[in-house]
This record gives sequence, C-alpha cells and structure tokens, in this order.
Amino acid sequence: MSKKLTGVIIGPSGIGKVHLRELINFGFKNIGIVGKRFNSERVTPLSIKHKDINFYNLKSIKEIKKIKPRIINLCSPTKYHYDQILIIKNLCKNLIIEKPILWIKNNKVSNLAITKNLLSKKSNNIYVNLPMISLAKQIKKKNKILKIKR
Repeated sequence: MSKKLTGVIIGPSGIGKVHLRELINFGFKNIGIVGKRFNSERVTPLSIKHKDINFYNLKSIKEIKKIKPRIINLCSPTKYHYDQILIIKNLCKNLIIEKPILWIKNNKVSNLAITKNLLSKKSNNIYVNLPMISLAKQIKKKNKILKIKR
C-alpha cells in the first residue's frame, strides 16, 4: 500500500457519490469502496476515468483494515450507522458520518445517550455532515424570516 492519502466510502450510491468526488478533489490516491452488495464492476468506470487513483472494490467493511485508510466516509442508510460505527471506529481515527449520525428505535436507551457515548471517546474524530446553510434557507423561506446571520 502506498503512503499516499487513502480513504474509504461506505455506501457509494446517492450521497456517497458526492463524498467520493470530494475524496478525489482532495487528492486521495487510494480509495476503497464498500456497498451493500458486492459488484465486481463497481470500480471499473472510476479506474478508467481517474487513471492516477487506485480504487479498491471491497466485499465487506472488515476488508477496510487491509488498506489502512486515513479517513472513512459513512454514507449508508442511517439504520445501519450504529453497528457500522462500532466496527469502523477501530479501523480508522477520522470518520465522516452522513447525517443523522444514528437513529435507533429502542425504548431502553435514547439516541442521545448512545450518541454521547460514541462522541465521548477520545480515540476517534467524528464529523457529521450538517448542512446548516441549506436548513437556514428552508426555514427562512417557510417562515418568512428576513435575516439569518448564522
């Protein structure tokens, strides 16, 4: 494995395509891709278009360990986030998690308590995509608020 920047996308369809584009734009030269179903042709078009980037078509999240990524982008459906975070937090220090961070239907433990527990660990940097500018524009339009500064 090259010492070049390495990243992984979990959930390459939908918003995962945007995260993939951003890894490419930031100069990542090794990119792993994990989807819900393995598709042997998934990385072929990417490899043809971006000849200077090594794409790794991974069969499972556990294979991420082989490529030692600097960052993992979790773009899978929210209902899988918690279980996937428990696995990937041990594979990489930097995690970008597509919003919402998690949502578990469980009467015994609140989502807030679970999230606080995950975020209180000092071993990982967890970043969540919260597009507040978009939210502010929607609120402004709906409620006819004239000024939003932040």
